Amino acid sequence: MTQNNNINIDIDFWTFLEQCYNNNIKIDLGHLKILSALLCSNSNYVSGEYLKKCIDRDSRGAVHKRIRDLKILGFEIITKSGNFGGYKLIKIPEWFKLSGY
Repeated sequence: MTQNNNINIDIDFWTFLEQCYNNNIKIDLGHLKILSALLCSNSNYVSGEYLKKCIDRDSRGAVHKRIRDLKILGFEIITKSGNFGGYKLIKIPEWFKLSGY
């Protein structure tokens, strides 16, 4: 379970981990923090700067790498540049299971 913005999200971690293994993706807590932020965003864009702070990194490249990994796993994420841009989760893969969301 991850928690973001006072919303509890139950992620089937073992299925997530299996998909990462099958796709040769080395995950860390940052992947789950970014995914949690995108799920809690109510379909709004989440800024790269905010996500950078969420994963406690100094560069947005770290965010971009994790977004790329999530896309490989089947998450549809779009990017928009500019002041009101960022990352937006459009669709989750069929294998991804949430409960309590």
